[in-house]
Amino acid sequence: MSKRSQLLYCQDILESGAAISSYVQGITCDAFIQDRMRYSAVIREFEIIGEAVGKLCRR
Repeated sequence: MSKRSQLLYCQDILESGAAISSYVQGITCDAFIQDRMRYSAVIREFEIIGEAVGKLCRR
């Protein structure tokens, strides 16, 4: 199994942050909470960020 470089983990973090930003742009907090699919997508992106940060911290 090949190891990913730190740069790739940083790219994952940046891409997930951009995705989150696009998912919540122009929507109210109440509308966001009521939109289960959008809410779940944002949670998944935060999971990706957490996994990438965890991999960076273990190096």
